Amino acid sequence: MTKYFAQDTPRAGLERMMMSVPGFQRRGGGTMILSRFRYKPEDVACRYCLHYRRRSCQIPICPYIAERLKSGAIGYRDLILECFGHIPHAGLRKRIQAVEHWDGPDQVILRTVFVQLKSRFAARAWDGTPPGYLAALYLLASKERLWQPALSALSHDFIDFNRIALHGFTAQDYPVFYSARRLYDLKPPMEVEDLAHRNLVSDMDFLNIIYATLIARHGKAVMDAGKEAQNGLCNPSGAEQRPAPGIWADYDSIPHSQGGIRPHDRTAGAIGNRRHAPSGLPSG
Repeated sequence: MTKYFAQDTPRAGLERMMMSVPGFQRRGGGTMILSRFRYKPEDVACRYCLHYRRRSCQIPICPYIAERLKSGAIGYRDLILECFGHIPHAGLRKRIQAVEHWDGPDQVILRTVFVQLKSRFAARAWDGTPPGYLAALYLLASKERLWQPALSALSHDFIDFNRIALHGFTAQDYPVFYSARRLYDLKPPMEVEDLAHRNLVSDMDFLNIIYATLIARHGKAVMDAGKEAQNGLCNPSGAEQRPAPGIWADYDSIPHSQGGIRPHDRTAGAIGNRRHAPSGLPSG
């Protein structure tokens, strides 16, 4: 029963008492206990996983990328080499190798995205958002000249790129816009030669495109772990996990999954293992 018949009458208190559970106490202030548990690399070892059988992972995509990134069992460099390390292009290898620290997606950009979307689509559950949608938003928000025209083209789970006016874009804006559109469709962002060209893609845009590619491949976990890393709560150091070849081995598509990498496929080439690291690339 949800209503009191004697509300606002002298007998209201008696009726309320009769409808209450015996011994029931109303909720007070109480104390909120927050979990301060932090994963350690040994906590997320693959041998403890339900999908790890016969000394190998039995699923194509690891669903625990967020926990492994936060624990430091793998780092962003590992994910990047897994995605791009098998591409036989010296220019791209050198450009990846030239980046000293891979600290995760830019949190200023992520804040721009989520603040705007929370104000417009407050009821949206972002945990189930398609990774291609998040990757495209990340790139569009990385440049003010792209972000402002894109706002009118956004819905809660769709981006109408045809509604984004390209007036006023510079030569540096087009590669980012093109990459956003490609990643939205879960395709590689651009040709390898173009991505490696410094005059076409600036260093900052290069980093954002790389991180957006990881978001399209692994989903929201990449962004969540990036926030933890930049707050100093995790220390990605690279470890024993050995992922399978990246999306560029098959240049036609990016796996449509919010999972991650296969850590123990020894036959597929490995990162974090110097014997299997691609020539000319750091081994994580």
